[in-house]
Amino acid sequence: PWDLDLVTASPSLRRRFLDSVLSQTDRDYRRSIMIYEKGLRQRNRLLLRIRDENLSRGQLMYWDRLLIKHGTYITEKREGFIEYCNKFKSLQSTAYSLLYDRSVINEGRLEQYKNEEVAAGMTLVGPHRDDFIIEITNNKKEIKKLRNKEINKEERNLAIFGSRGEQRMGVLWLKLAELSYIESVTHDKPILLLDDIFSELDHEHREIVMGVCNNQQTIITTADPHNVEGLTGIKKINIRR
Repeated sequence: PWDLDLVTASPSLRRRFLDSVLSQTDRDYRRSIMIYEKGLRQRNRLLLRIRDENLSRGQLMYWDRLLIKHGTYITEKREGFIEYCNKFKSLQSTAYSLLYDRSVINEGRLEQYKNEEVAAGMTLVGPHRDDFIIEITNNKKEIKKLRNKEINKEERNLAIFGSRGEQRMGVLWLKLAELSYIESVTHDKPILLLDDIFSELDHEHREIVMGVCNNQQTIITTADPHNVEGLTGIKKINIRR
């Protein structure tokens, strides 16, 4: 259930998700994110001192270069993961995609926001301000109009327009894309963990989940054993209080 926060909660949680996935598969990414976060804290402290103690802005040069170097690497790796997700298969008739709202850090942008950063006492650009949006596209039946076939596509921000069931399916799609990405990099097949996913799902969405579980090693928790009756070759463990 907590994974629903990936759709509805603050951008910091979605950045943490990206960092978690990429840190598992890329040592250089893990190193860069640690150096970047440490450098960010140091630069923010210095910005406060520049504002409050009138220190020279020249002292920012070292931290600017460090954040640009590692921030650029972080952005590139996040872009690569999001591009991978956007090529991942849809869940039947519903397609999901990620829209990456990146905050690029370079010399030009730091120069552009230099006065605002000193006034705020914090760094205003860089991957620490990234976000992404999960979008849902419903592909409706083709209709004939003026002798041409048209497909009516409705793209929506899942956090704003999606039902709870659609949001759960969007998170499932993202987790499947994550597992596929990890497997493609590490060549190890991860296990899918589903905690009470069947609540708030209609019959159609439950059937989709069943199809996923039959093709993916999965651990499911549910309070209602009837939810997993459609699964084959499973091992059930009953826990009673």
